Amino acid sequence: MKILNSLKEDKVLFSFLLLTIFIGVGLSATSFFIDNSYGWDELFSIVAAKQSLANMFNMCIFPDVYPPLHFIILKIWISILGTTEIATRMLSFIFAIGALVLLFLWILKRFDVHLAIPVILFFVSSWMFSYYAQENRAYSLMLLFSTISTILFVDLLQKNFKTSKLIIFLTTIIFLSLTHYFGLIYGGLLLIISFFLISQKKYKILIIISGLICLFWPLIHFFYGNLGHKTGGNFWIKSKGVQTTLTAFINSLLPQSYILEIIIGENLKEIFTAVLTVILFVLIYFVFLKDTKKQEGDKYFFTIKMLSVTLTTFIIIISLIDLYSPISLTHHFVVILPLFSLIFGFTIFSLRNKKRFYYSILVLVIISMFIYTFKRVISKVTPIQNHKACVEFIIKKRLYESHTIYYLAKDLYPEKIYHDMAYFYFEKYNIKDSIKIYPKAFKDLETLEPPFVYFTQHKKIEPIEVINVFKKKNIYVNFYEPKQAGKNSTLVFYTE
Repeated sequence: MKILNSLKEDKVLFSFLLLTIFIGVGLSATSFFIDNSYGWDELFSIVAAKQSLANMFNMCIFPDVYPPLHFIILKIWISILGTTEIATRMLSFIFAIGALVLLFLWILKRFDVHLAIPVILFFVSSWMFSYYAQENRAYSLMLLFSTISTILFVDLLQKNFKTSKLIIFLTTIIFLSLTHYFGLIYGGLLLIISFFLISQKKYKILIIISGLICLFWPLIHFFYGNLGHKTGGNFWIKSKGVQTTLTAFINSLLPQSYILEIIIGENLKEIFTAVLTVILFVLIYFVFLKDTKKQEGDKYFFTIKMLSVTLTTFIIIISLIDLYSPISLTHHFVVILPLFSLIFGFTIFSLRNKKRFYYSILVLVIISMFIYTFKRVISKVTPIQNHKACVEFIIKKRLYESHTIYYLAKDLYPEKIYHDMAYFYFEKYNIKDSIKIYPKAFKDLETLEPPFVYFTQHKKIEPIEVINVFKKKNIYVNFYEPKQAGKNSTLVFYTE
């Protein structure tokens, strides 16, 4: 009731809030209304979760760069609800909505409505909220844990803290570190800052213990798994320097920056984005921070100052890591969406006495955020890789009855994982004689003997190259490409 009364203080803002939440949640549920194939990364998550625990760690987690928590939770989930696209994506949707509800209930109790509502508006209009709320990957879970830990961190800054909250805070950070390594970095930073802010010795000891627990899994992954072999630039993510990190950061949280690419071109985009990022931080520190202190005294100043310091330190840490071993992709910065939403809210709040300016900036930012979010979410209507349609094609043409079916073999994971990923949609069909599929590396393509089907996944292949290989042997090969966003990324080659 108290929350509703505070919302009614400004009916225009309240109406805008309701409309924004409706649009944001609606966009987050888009995939539930379309028959959409898993992409490669989603398919990997499902296949990993279907393995035994031992195989999941040995075949999927240790060879790759992701912590295990999301895979474990997903394994439990699919054992109850199955592996349909709606069932598995529903888990991510629940995580995202949970983060939104927690932020909504907490911030409207803690802050002035003219500060709280911009925070919620920014959070729910972000493309990372809507896009990953319907993708079967770890990012929505990371968003939930980062939201909880950020909320409790702000409570700590405002001295609204007790032992039970500290336990929840530390537990959440441990879970965050087990979800994604960006979560480990962000959670570790919150622990370090909290250690210096808290005066009680017993609390400091608990923070140290939690930090050591957070390091336990990465050390195992580094020395026992494949993580150590993918550092030092030995991973597919590349960086041109600090400007690449700053570009990924700003594009993830303020995607309006993509307009720079249209204005100045691809080559200069990163440098200009880096400059604009620095200008943004200068504005926050020297204009809005100063104005906040002038209007509110010390009521909010320490909080916004520490949030800004946390954000700046996080970006510096990521930038330094990227110089040695690039890890930054735009969607990884979903971990700081709650933090950045709060900073945005405080920034807009400093303009509240200039009402027209306050509303104009707020509406302009949120509408432009939604334009980009809509563009990203609509792209999900056409899957990146359409594995489902490829398998449907093979089944409808009954190629499994007369042809030997091969799939594209790779060597990052054990062969069983690639087999299970290629076979996943075949399992959905009730065929009396089970379909057999066999591995075949692309370099060995010319050894195939007709009649055959060659099912390629997650590799861009020009069909004419394959056709010409067999044309030399007087073998006619046709191909099928389903409707998919990643052109030529998933194909079916077959002899007539």
